[in-house]
Amino acid sequence: MEFISGSRKPVNTIHAIDYEFYEELHTVIEREPSSMLDPEMLGLFASIGIQKGKPFAPDERMKKLLVEALAIGNATARALAFRPRLDGAQLYPNSSWNAASWTAAMNGSGTAARAAAISTPGPCSSTRRR
Repeated sequence: MEFISGSRKPVNTIHAIDYEFYEELHTVIEREPSSMLDPEMLGLFASIGIQKGKPFAPDERMKKLLVEALAIGNATARALAFRPRLDGAQLYPNSSWNAASWTAAMNGSGTAARAAAISTPGPCSSTRRR
């Protein structure tokens, strides 16, 4: 097995929030083996014109729809991150400390979930006495 060092190599891990996101996605689909995704996910990508070995060239109407979908998805993700609706997302009662992922929230609030927690604004002040 060969290990490749990523040290001191700049990497941008923040995805675009405009049309460029879909171009990034198409690049990943082209570069990686199809087996990295399940058939359902590949089907979702194909439904918007992203398929391995085929050019991604949506018309203007589809581009507009894709950009609108990005705005809605971005807003939804931010809203859920700052005010989760999933039962068990809070690590402590009356707290703004939430599980870092929905998986952690669904698996309870044990030590591992607490270690992976992030602080997000919520209805309770972080300075409130407990």
